[in-house]
Amino acid sequence: MPQTKEPRKRTPPEVELSVLEQSRRRCALCFHLNGDLKEKHGQIAHLDDDRANYSEDNLAFLCMEHHSLYDSKTSQHKNYTIQEVKRARAALHEAISLGQHVVSAALPAAAEKLYDLQISALHELRRALTKGHYEINRRARAIMPLTEEEYRTQVEVHEFNFLDAMTMAEIYLDKDTLDLMRAVLGSLRQMCTSIWLRLPPVFEAKGKYADPQLTEPDWKLFTQSFEAAKAALASLLNPPNASGA
Repeated sequence: MPQTKEPRKRTPPEVELSVLEQSRRRCALCFHLNGDLKEKHGQIAHLDDDRANYSEDNLAFLCMEHHSLYDSKTSQHKNYTIQEVKRARAALHEAISLGQHVVSAALPAAAEKLYDLQISALHELRRALTKGHYEINRRARAIMPLTEEEYRTQVEVHEFNFLDAMTMAEIYLDKDTLDLMRAVLGSLRQMCTSIWLRLPPVFEAKGKYADPQLTEPDWKLFTQSFEAAKAALASLLNPPNASGA
C-alpha cells in the first residue's frame, strides 16, 4: 500500500506566533524571487517535510502557491531546496527588521497621493489659464472697468490667480512648459496694465498715458501665448501614450 503522510499537527502556539511575527506574514520565496513584501495568505511550511519537527529553524511562512510548489514532488523541474528557502527566510527577516515591509506597503499609496496632487495642480492651472484668458479678453474688448475696485476684482484678480496656480504646479512642469506659462504671465500683466491705464480716474489724474507703448494690448502675443500654454497642459493631462496603456 502507498505510504501516506501522517495528519498535520498544529504548530505549538508560541512557535507559530514567533514565525508569524518574524515574517509579518510575508512569503520568504515571494521576497527571494521577486522582492515582494506584500502580506500574503499562506501557511507555515515544515521545510524537512517532518510534520513533527517544530524547530523554528525548520519552519518558514510561505504563500499558498509557494507552499504547494515546495511540497510537490516532480521530476519536471528543479524544485526549491531547503537551503534556498532558509536563505530566503533569513533575507526576509533582515528586511522586516529594517522596516522595509512598511515602506513597501506605503509606496503605492504615497505614489497615488503624489499623482493626485500633480493632476489637481495641473487642472487648477488650466482652469486659471482659461478663466484669465476669457475674462481679460472680455474686459479689454468690451466691458471695461470704471473704478479701481472694479479693476482689482474683475481684472487684476485673474493675473494673481494664474500666478498662484502656476507657482503650485511649477514642480510638475518641464522647462519648456514652464517657459510657456511665464510667457502667459507676462502677457497677462501687459494686458492688465493696458486696462489699468484706461481707467477714468487714472487717465484723468495723469492727463495722458504714462507710457504710450502700454496703451494698446498685444492681442497677437496674448492669443499665441494662451494657445501654446493650453496645448502644453493638455499634453501633460492627456499624454499621447495614455490611451494605448
